[in-house]
Amino acid sequence: MMTMSLCGTTLAGTPELEGNATSSNSVKPHRILVIGMLDNVKSNYFVTDMLAENTHIQEDSVCYIYNKVIEDNLAQMAQKTKSPYTFVYGKDVQDNNQELLDDIQTTGEAENQSSDLAFVNSNKLKGMLEQAGADYLLLLDSHYLKYQEEPFKTIFHYVNYSLYDANKKKLGQGSNYFTSINPQTEQQMIKSSKKSTAKMLEDLESKLKK
Repeated sequence: MMTMSLCGTTLAGTPELEGNATSSNSVKPHRILVIGMLDNVKSNYFVTDMLAENTHIQEDSVCYIYNKVIEDNLAQMAQKTKSPYTFVYGKDVQDNNQELLDDIQTTGEAENQSSDLAFVNSNKLKGMLEQAGADYLLLLDSHYLKYQEEPFKTIFHYVNYSLYDANKKKLGQGSNYFTSINPQTEQQMIKSSKKSTAKMLEDLESKLKK
């Protein structure tokens, strides 16, 4: 089947700046702003109403919840492992920079999608990071639910991400996945994605040390 976007116009994000952040808005080293791309939940099989029916997630909140699961896990794991990097995220930052986010494009297909900042205004990007008190931008490019029936009924949930500095330079990109038999609720995804999110954190730390 053709790849299907599962979300409408709801902005993926979180209600306010959260994570293991401090209350200061000044730029601090090692702070990473995490933003989930708009309409970034896709699949070779599932559509929005199917996910909503099986997960108890409202149709207009699918992207929001899928992104929030990864954002929350990253922030919590960074605290738990005493990572030198702090993850922050917030709906206010996204709402104030919607024009910038609209200029972000994606390339690739299926589980190989990644973001492209070629058309993003450099000054606006720096302004967004300053507003969040962050030095780096982590984009959750896509959640791709790849369904197969053989040899076993399985959903491979790929999370693709890209890491940028304040000058739009892509420092790296990656992809991790977790599996399930059926679409999962938010709480189920939080548990299922912990190991893959831990690998993401290790990968990001490795990229930033280079």
